[in-house]
Amino acid sequence: MASEVKMPFLGESIRSGVLGRWLKSEGDPVEPGDALGEIETEKITSEVYAEVPGSFTPLVEPGTQVEVGQVIARIEERPGVGTEGGSTAPARDTRPSPSAAAGPVPAEAHDRAAEGDGKEEAAASPG
Repeated sequence: MASEVKMPFLGESIRSGVLGRWLKSEGDPVEPGDALGEIETEKITSEVYAEVPGSFTPLVEPGTQVEVGQVIARIEERPGVGTEGGSTAPARDTRPSPSAAAGPVPAEAHDRAAEGDGKEEAAASPG
């Protein structure tokens, strides 16, 4: 399956730009976040980035005027990436941190610690 790379929205007054150059060649492997090419406008030059892993295929030649939202390249899925075979990219850990899992500490616990006899501190201190 292919993913489309489109001319990005760069600002309210920017409706088009010129593809300055490709930073990747046809068939190059790309990963999310890789810079693929440069878009030049009257105001700025901006890079276009890969959003998915795969093999890069440019569809527009450098020097071509492109409209915001126009498809300028494709990223073809590589075998073994994003399929049942699994991805080579590490999975993100979406588990809550231990402090978030514990939830808020009741106010009375704070009060006991503030007036405490030091036992809580002794139990919590490592040495």
